[in-house]
Amino acid sequence: MGNKERTFFFVHDTARENAARMCHQAPGDWMAVFKPTTRTLMQNAKLHAMLTDISGQAVYMGKKRSVEFWKGLFVSGYQIATGKSPEIVPGLEGEFINIRLSTASMGIRMVAELIEYISAWAAMNEVRFKDDRAVY
Repeated sequence: MGNKERTFFFVHDTARENAARMCHQAPGDWMAVFKPTTRTLMQNAKLHAMLTDISGQAVYMGKKRSVEFWKGLFVSGYQIATGKSPEIVPGLEGEFINIRLSTASMGIRMVAELIEYISAWAAMNEVRFKDDRAVY
């Protein structure tokens, strides 16, 4: 088995069988972690292209905003819209901080939903996307 880390994507029975076999053969000081896959590179590229277009065209509360601001705003709004409320906590100086999901930790389905949420907002706010990547 060696000392090499392996990753299995459970997309077919053979992958599941290989993972099970590795679990049976693993030494006692190894561990297995099962978790959903996170966003794809294409999703990440599409998300950031969309946020860049929005930050170049849209205004929020009377100001132009950064890509990172828009990302935080959309993730927070998406969480509220889907019943996954972000946590609002008081900060060290009495300010309020939104503890939101990280897009890096989101699964493929969740990022697809976030992209749809952003697309809907953009359509209602007359934002035109330069990059029309359909794959996500």
